[in-house]
Amino acid sequence: MRKWTILCIVLLAVSCKDVELNQYEIEPVNVNTSSAEKTQRKSDLQLISIMYSDVYGKAISQTELQRLSDAYNSFGDKQVVIDRITWGYLNDSRADLPLDSELIANPDAVIRTLYERYFSRVPGEMELWYYKDWLMENPDLGVLHLAFVLLTSEEYKYY
Repeated sequence: MRKWTILCIVLLAVSCKDVELNQYEIEPVNVNTSSAEKTQRKSDLQLISIMYSDVYGKAISQTELQRLSDAYNSFGDKQVVIDRITWGYLNDSRADLPLDSELIANPDAVIRTLYERYFSRVPGEMELWYYKDWLMENPDLGVLHLAFVLLTSEEYKYY
């Protein structure tokens, strides 16, 4: 029995190998997104008037704000009304939007311009990639569609 015990100990000692342990340390990185810091929801009137200012580059008149507010309050599904108001703003010839030719020539610049105007921040690399890819896969879409998506996004409803 003693012979087997010694043999097992010798085999165990011979069969054991030093295992190399690769250990990597990662420095912590703080990532702050401006959208995460937006906690105050815009009121209905704020949303309508801020969107007007963002699209036209000027303040909305009291008469126009009252007219849109009445339409907004008279309809049950608020998102449908916001969508219609947004399309109305964007399809107006007075809307201050980049040209589709600018989007084709330099999509990064147009996306950055709209992000800064609507969200008061620069887009992240992932956001830039996403919208460029979305526009490339849908060549029939242009600045109007990109602006609509941004203005009706959840982030735009907060400040």
